Amino acid sequence: MIRITQVKDKTHKLFIAVCRQSKGFPNELDMVQQFVLDPAANKDLSVTVTNLPYGKYAVSIFQDMNGNGKLDKGLFGIPTEPFAFSNNYHPTFRAPTWDDCAFDYNATSKEVVINGLIKMF
Repeated sequence: MIRITQVKDKTHKLFIAVCRQSKGFPNELDMVQQFVLDPAANKDLSVTVTNLPYGKYAVSIFQDMNGNGKLDKGLFGIPTEPFAFSNNYHPTFRAPTWDDCAFDYNATSKEVVINGLIKMF
């Protein structure tokens, strides 16, 4: 299960990607599952991931503020829409690496909690 807390804007959809490791992470996502979550219709802001083999994964989320279905970026590739990563990684001067966001999905670790989205500008 992926649970997102502290989402301030409840009117714009969240795009959630569950990813395997890729050399281009986070710009090139090797998605194994993708979800679109409507915060206005889903009060607990969670999605249940099914049929996922145990292993290492990362979660990438963005909130589509203009409804175009993609994460918009500005100067230097910095996102202009709210975003978040697993492990609650908050980038400062660089994009996250796979190791910053990767977690083990196994029989005892089945929930990922992401506390809020980041808005850089």
